Amino acid sequence: MLRRGYNYTDGSDGLGHLDTGLFFVAFVKDPRTHYVPMQMAMAKQDTLAVEYLQHTGSALAAVPPGVMAGQTITAAAQKQVLSRPSILIPVLSLAATAAWGASLAVGHTTTFDAGVQRLALSGHVLAMVLGFGSVIVVDWVGFLWLIGKRGLHDTSRLESAVAPLIWVGLAGLLLTGAFIHPDVTIPATQLKMYCALGLMLNGISLVPVMR
Repeated sequence: MLRRGYNYTDGSDGLGHLDTGLFFVAFVKDPRTHYVPMQMAMAKQDTLAVEYLQHTGSALAAVPPGVMAGQTITAAAQKQVLSRPSILIPVLSLAATAAWGASLAVGHTTTFDAGVQRLALSGHVLAMVLGFGSVIVVDWVGFLWLIGKRGLHDTSRLESAVAPLIWVGLAGLLLTGAFIHPDVTIPATQLKMYCALGLMLNGISLVPVMR
């Protein structure tokens, strides 16, 4: 949310009361999820707003997406529709699950020579450390924010910086996993594979929140 407040004073009425107030402007992607819940919570808990402030009017305006050089309005609108969480999240989740399944199928049915497997195993371990290690760092800073040791902006900036490392690590796990011929009958291997899938789907589900 991008929000701004503008104070105004426009003289006084016939009784000598000041005609003064506040214009509140908020730019949000979806008012239903990014503004209304916050306003409802404030209305229930903010005593100042209930007793001393009077709401006199409001308006809601739709702002279409910007158009890049050489881009048509139709193309920009289509891109905006495809980026909606209701469409984007299922598509990304399906793609991640398909990639996970393809990596598992190739690794289980195809056997590579020992040299390739050793190299892939080294890359697999590095990718796991990179992906899961980055997640742990973000979770730790998030915990520090919960106990008041870090600011929310610190967590947001760290997440933005670390997110590419997390996805590179997960992609590396899928890619190298296809070359190491894992034994899927071992419970520990099954647990690791499902943890990787769960981590990908969880990260995809959080995309709208982090935006």
